[in-house]
Amino acid sequence: DHQFLLAAGSAGIDAATNIVVKEANERMLLLVYAAVVLLCLITFRSWRAAVVALVPLAITSVLCQALMVMLGIGVKVATLPVIALGVGIGVDYALYLLSVQLNYQRAGLPLRDAYRRAVQFTGKVVALVGVTLAAGVVT
Repeated sequence: DHQFLLAAGSAGIDAATNIVVKEANERMLLLVYAAVVLLCLITFRSWRAAVVALVPLAITSVLCQALMVMLGIGVKVATLPVIALGVGIGVDYALYLLSVQLNYQRAGLPLRDAYRRAVQFTGKVVALVGVTLAAGVVT
């Protein structure tokens, strides 16, 4: 005796879009993680380098989603690219720093000195680009 009607109009479109976006978010994060691991293994030929790149990526993803929950921002069509961009930028900086550090370590410097020199070499550029991109996202 009941008739179920499909949602129509903007409410129906929003509901269907939210379902697809939720699935796309999980798939996107898994693909990003897999790509980072694969490219780190190819580039650095070290599983340790892959772990060093993947741990900050995972932490960033969790913190991003936690911040979105605290601010009441849902994962929508408009926010999905921002999430992907934010995660990608963090990994980009980590890999840039890691590649310079590994070059110093392969040249014979101990870990502490290699890291210090890598930060001295890349720190200003990473900070400048990070602040510039953060200003764009905040506005």
